[in-house]
Amino acid sequence: MMQYVRHYNPKYEQESAKLFPKAVSPEFRLEMVLYAGPCFAASFFWFGYERIFIQQFTAILSNSADRWTSFPHISYWGPMLSGLLMGFSIQLIFVWDSVLHIDIGRSTDSRPQ
Repeated sequence: MMQYVRHYNPKYEQESAKLFPKAVSPEFRLEMVLYAGPCFAASFFWFGYERIFIQQFTAILSNSADRWTSFPHISYWGPMLSGLLMGFSIQLIFVWDSVLHIDIGRSTDSRPQ
């Protein structure tokens, strides 16, 4: 949320001042998702890579790669840090979605005349 307040909202306010009589198009805020979307996908690959590495490593050592959880000798920091990237991207996507719906509601005047 702090990234939105510090980086994206001032850019939106500048664009709003530049286009004052008209409303800013809702697509102007799309920049947030252009960064958050690939980060969201990368966090799943990061988390999955840890599991694939564990399975391949244990298959070589013991020929029993049918376990789907991490072994005790594998550190839990790798999958846990992928959760930080996932949380960051989910937060940006949620903020973008909320702000987009507010902007669309503002730009379409649906009040009866």
